[in-house]
Amino acid sequence: MKEIENLQLRRKELEAIMSDPGFSMSENFIKVSQEYNETKKILDIWEKLQRAEKQFTENEDIIKSGEDPELAKIAEKKMRN
Repeated sequence: MKEIENLQLRRKELEAIMSDPGFSMSENFIKVSQEYNETKKILDIWEKLQRAEKQFTENEDIIKSGEDPELAKIAEKKMRN
């Protein structure tokens, strides 16, 4: 988790660098832009994984509760996809 936190902090740093009005004219433009894109891709995947895990847990809880059989069927179907 520490690695993800470090990447999140770095993304914010890169965003701050890129928001500088003179950034597009800087010699670091390509390097910073590439690092930002790579960092963003990793964090986007991480965030998708986190959402999927949360949805899986919620669906699992719905199924285990047995309170609403129809909702449980929908949850089971979502878990298969």
